[in-house]
Amino acid sequence: SEDIPYEVAKDKITEITESMKELATADMDPYAIEKKYNHLEEELAKYSSALMLTDEYAEEQKRLEQEWEDAIEEDNMVALERLRSHMPVTVRSLTEEELSSTPSPNGKI
Repeated sequence: SEDIPYEVAKDKITEITESMKELATADMDPYAIEKKYNHLEEELAKYSSALMLTDEYAEEQKRLEQEWEDAIEEDNMVALERLRSHMPVTVRSLTEEELSSTPSPNGKI
């Protein structure tokens, strides 16, 4: 397989995507549109695969994931606290019977 640099692959994907959008509104023979679209799909798959194999892509995905985790960290902590308020601290050692009859920390059974 070809060794396509990250920036080249990224630019080609953008270019191909734009071409596909233009093709969707093109006033051409349907057969010609389908043929061109199929070719663009093949090219898109080629450059997408090449992009995903680069170190830069892996780093970008890791960075985006960390940004997402950071953005939802506070909400996750609130959700975790709410979840824990519905379970007894000793939940691991309780039987099913004890779980169904023991009030939770928030006072509900």
